[in-house]
Amino acid sequence: EEGVVTIQSGSDSDSESSSSRMKTKHADLEDVSYIGSCGGRFDKPGGISDSAPSYIDRRQKGLVDDYMRQARRYGDKVRAILIGDSIMENMNEADGCEDKIFRSVRGQGFNWGIGGIRTDFVKTIVEWIWSANHGDLTPQVVYLAVGVNDCIYDEGHRNIASNIIDIVKLIKYYSPGTHVVVQSVLPAAYGDDDNFEGEDFDSDSSDIYTCITETNRIVKDWVDDNIDRCIDHADLTDVVLDSRGRFKDGILEDGLHFDTDDGYDAYCREIGNIVEDYHGVSISSSNGNIVSNWADVNPIHYPGLEGNETFYRWSYNEWSNCTGACGTQRRTAECHLVGAETGIGYTVAEAHCSDVFMNPLERLCN
Repeated sequence: EEGVVTIQSGSDSDSESSSSRMKTKHADLEDVSYIGSCGGRFDKPGGISDSAPSYIDRRQKGLVDDYMRQARRYGDKVRAILIGDSIMENMNEADGCEDKIFRSVRGQGFNWGIGGIRTDFVKTIVEWIWSANHGDLTPQVVYLAVGVNDCIYDEGHRNIASNIIDIVKLIKYYSPGTHVVVQSVLPAAYGDDDNFEGEDFDSDSSDIYTCITETNRIVKDWVDDNIDRCIDHADLTDVVLDSRGRFKDGILEDGLHFDTDDGYDAYCREIGNIVEDYHGVSISSSNGNIVSNWADVNPIHYPGLEGNETFYRWSYNEWSNCTGACGTQRRTAECHLVGAETGIGYTVAEAHCSDVFMNPLERLCN
């Protein structure tokens, strides 16, 4: 059918060929010659579907195609990846959110959020993207935030936790040196979008409370048992709930999604702090001695650069006012030379950023 996006999975031969600041872990390496092996490769989990589930629509398939193209184009230049649902996808509606997250990334940082996605399809997407890149996709950190949609559709907390664990194992199967940060499923008051602020999360008698808390418990226990393999857990509950366990005012707009201003400001700042902790992460040998800095063993190659002390990136200005009902907003971007120690330095010719992915400069608005 004309206009329908078709997603191609990797073949079997392809797939086999290849709330507080977190402290960086220095995991033992079995083989220092392999970048950041972090205790060795996980076995590839089973139960991975080779097709999209029936609930995935054309828009969602189109996003997957976009993300696969990004991975193919940038490959070993990718340093940080966010994988999530609508909470992650909607970050592009919040001014400066992704800049807060990727501010410390020396290379490409991508937001692979897809609204409405569940953990079964996330596992499939990871398989498609990583298997198609034949070992070239080795990001420094992957930040995983999925599970709430599964709870909404009553997929069962044991099944959800198992899928999340399998997603981590699959990433670590293809890229053992990648640090994977698993975010807890955030508290939600789904179906009570008008009267949730100030209410206790644990007073919710619906199944979603049990699903979220039990999923988080199982996943955190597993992560704690595997923390020496460069896997960490991020509990960002306090972004949503106050010290008494009640939903904060002005953070969620509908009991599930973040407010585009205060909510995303708090959320993105926390994720940015976590991602920053893996910027320049050191790699240790089995005797505890520092072997190298990540950038030394996995250098970023940009045209015109020598060494790893600086790199180029796009920096974005504020969105313009909406042109009217169902109108557009525009923004501009500048190419900046970034220093590893000093952050954004100064504006340079745009030609220096010719190989750097540019986020959209125009978007629809109401």
